[in-house]
Amino acid sequence: MVTYERLRSLFVYYPATGVFVRIKKNSINTEVGEIAGTIHKSSGRMMLKIDGRQYTASRLAFLYMTGKSPSEFIDHVNCDILDNSWENLREATRSQNGANAMIHKNNKVGLKGVSLCYGKYRAQIKSGGKVKYLGLYSSPEEAYLAYVNAAVEHHGEFARG
Repeated sequence: MVTYERLRSLFVYYPATGVFVRIKKNSINTEVGEIAGTIHKSSGRMMLKIDGRQYTASRLAFLYMTGKSPSEFIDHVNCDILDNSWENLREATRSQNGANAMIHKNNKVGLKGVSLCYGKYRAQIKSGGKVKYLGLYSSPEEAYLAYVNAAVEHHGEFARG
């Protein structure tokens, strides 16, 4: 892992925008003053290369601002993985990061935590690695309300409906 000192010797991080700017030329293809980073093709995350190794901009922003590496995950509050502004980043566990995720693209109902089951709408939530059944409801809105209430109870500030 890159050190705090090495990171600060190469870049300036602008917390309001989440942008890293080079302050030192560290390869033949870089220039001082340019915005650093490229979007990774498969993950869609902003990546910076330091000494031959790729790092996510969000983890580097955390290191830059706190002087330490995050213990687990960096969560993007607004779910925009390209928004690396400091106010949009927070340290999270795997469970907290998952709780703040957007709805899965294969969700047929269109509401997080809700699925169709035998002509009714099932509400469920995952917490602590376990799926908790919240009941069957006659409308998707009722099932979603059950999910949202459980999300606030189980995930607190990381709850996302």
